[in-house]
Order: sequence, then C-alpha cells, then structure tokens
Amino acid sequence: MKKALFILFLCCIVSGVHSQTYHPLVQPGKIWSTKYIIEQVWIYSDYKKFEGDTSFSGNTWMKIWTTRNSAMTGWTVTGYIRETASGRVFYKSGPTFAEHLIYDFSLQSGDTATFWGDPYTQYRLDSITQTTLLTGETRRKFNWSPIGSNCIDHWIEGAGSLLGVLEPASCMWVGGTSELLCFTENDTLKYFNPGYSSCYISTGIEPPHSSSKFTIFQDPFTKKLVISADGNYTCGLTLDIVDLYGHILFTGPVQSGRTEMEMAGTSYCSGLFLVCIRSGNMALYHGKIILKME
Repeated sequence: MKKALFILFLCCIVSGVHSQTYHPLVQPGKIWSTKYIIEQVWIYSDYKKFEGDTSFSGNTWMKIWTTRNSAMTGWTVTGYIRETASGRVFYKSGPTFAEHLIYDFSLQSGDTATFWGDPYTQYRLDSITQTTLLTGETRRKFNWSPIGSNCIDHWIEGAGSLLGVLEPASCMWVGGTSELLCFTENDTLKYFNPGYSSCYISTGIEPPHSSSKFTIFQDPFTKKLVISADGNYTCGLTLDIVDLYGHILFTGPVQSGRTEMEMAGTSYCSGLFLVCIRSGNMALYHGKIILKME
C-alpha cells in the first residue's frame, strides 16, 4: 500500500512539473499572420517569422522576417527579437537602436506593467487561464487589461498576443487595430482566428484619407511618415507632431504632393501623438496618429 502511494506521489510530481513546462515564444519554425486596419480604410495582412541568430549589444538576437506576399515569398528583415530564460521578450528595430520589453511571461495574476506597445498605459494581468490549441495542446493564456479601460489583450504562451505577435499591449491604440489571424509551428496550424476564413486578407492597399485635402500615415515597413497635400497648396505648409504632454516632437516642411519624413531614431518612445498641418499660424488639419519610432 505504501509503495502504491509513493508511486502515485511521484506521478503527481512529474505531472505537476510537466504542466509547468514553459513554451518559449522566440523560436524558429513558427509563422504568424496578422491583419491590420489603419484609419478604417487601409486593410492588409502580413506574415512574420523568427529565423537566424545574430549577436550585438552583448546579447544573441533572432532576426524578424516579414512579408506581405500571400505566397510567403520575398521576406525581408524588419527587426530583432530575443527572449530570456525567465520569459521576458525584447525587441529591437536595428542593432544600434534601443531594446524594448514587449512581453513578460514571468508575471503573476495581479501584477502590473508597461510595455513598448503602449508605453503611456499601465496594464494589469487580470488572470492566467488555460487555452487549448487546434492540436489539442494546452497552453497558459495571460489576460491583460489597461487600467481604467475595458479592452483586453490575451497572450498565449509560445504563440504571443492575439493582437499580433509584435503588437502586444496595443488595444488602446487610436487610428489602427490589429488581430492575429493564424499561428503555425513546424508547418502545423495551431491557432486560427474564428472570425475569419483565411490566414491572409487583402482588400487592396489604399492610404487612409484623413481629409479631402491631406493624407497622413506611417508606412508600417519603412516607418517613414507619409504626407500628401492637395495640389492647391504649393508652399508654406508645416507639419507639427506633439506628444500628449504638449511637447513638440517634430516640425518639418510639407511640400505639395507627397512628402516622406524619417521618424526612426528619434529619442521619443512609440505611442499616440497629435499632428497638425498649418500655414503660418493657421491650422489647416489636426488629428491623432500612432507612431512607431523604431
């Protein structure tokens, strides 16, 4: 009898250890597809994967590859990512840029934190539950909400945020939304968004029109700010970008037609900003925009 109880005790220990096995996010062999909507007009999806190690800043990073091609060809490197043994995930847009915390799977229910996706908002980990993937695997699901808001961000261990693998903590964004469509690992589909019938969505990419006279958006790949001005404006236009505390981030001239402005490498964090296009002291357009600086 004692022997039987001892064997049962050992089985419980083994089972408990197995249930706590951590599934890393940053691994090769995984592909994520994500849908993006910008200003309710520009709708597209892309694929991302992590593949190929490189070292800089004293750490080993994995390259982030992205393509908007439905056949998953023409991949380009769009950043770098690494994960610590404790489950903290960091992102860099380039070797010389600052690193940013985008996930922390070491936190417990009730903990609060801020992440690169929305550095101005504190998120609370409401609960850690279990979810079942299409393969029958059970994974931990981290359920986050911004303090003072009703929106939710769910992280699946080993798969990332249901807002997109590089879009955690972004449910408060204004002017743009994202959703994870599919997640595959070693060519096996493990997550499929039940709200869609495909892992790839394209409605024809058209820039968002903020007004009949001006168009302003950030190219998601080059990170450049793109402004198109009505041909009726030939000179004397200025763009101001202001943070939510009233600090002027950037001021630059806007030409008639299309103007591109480099935003990467500034000292500001990514987030929500106010934009104004003016002629002298007269404002011609103002609005809000989400900018990723790196």
